[in-house]
Amino acid sequence: MGKGSRRKKERQQERAEQERLKSQEFWHGGAAGLSVGDVLDKKHWQDPHATAAGRKLRMPSGEPAVFITPDQQFAESFSAEAGLGDLYKVVPLGDLREDPDFQRGLSYSCDSAEIIDVVQRGVAKTRENQMAGHRAITWARGGRVYDDEGHMLPSPEMQSMGITREHLRGYGFLPPLEIVDADLTQRLITGQLPVAPR
Repeated sequence: MGKGSRRKKERQQERAEQERLKSQEFWHGGAAGLSVGDVLDKKHWQDPHATAAGRKLRMPSGEPAVFITPDQQFAESFSAEAGLGDLYKVVPLGDLREDPDFQRGLSYSCDSAEIIDVVQRGVAKTRENQMAGHRAITWARGGRVYDDEGHMLPSPEMQSMGITREHLRGYGFLPPLEIVDADLTQRLITGQLPVAPR
């Protein structure tokens, strides 16, 4: 098979994958006050660092895009993080791109999406939608950041220093990473936590 034939086959596979992805239902949580028929585009993008969740997750700013998900609860969590934002059912316009910040298949970016239903207005934060937004977060070197109750789990680096789940439970429900990191660092420096031998 020549280069041209291989490229043609790859393009056909990419188109087929895009069609398969677009056959799903998608949701978007964010800016309040939009209506059926409105098109979300880059002007509706919010820098992740402008939200508490984006700062907590240390999300990169990246290029402006519209983010959508096939998981309605996951989208609801972003509605709540937007500060009483709205939850929309949407249809993506243009190609979908995997969102590298989350597990495969959970979040996609696209240039624009049309609102086909306003599912809920003024989404308030609840324990459930906060967990939906945090359940997919993983440490850079593997493993979940939070357990099913919202308590932080030790990263591989923390484990190598002897920090256990029990050390982290006292930080409560969905503690911000930077607060836990600063506190653990201080406790290690002052000898309040044992350092495991390497």
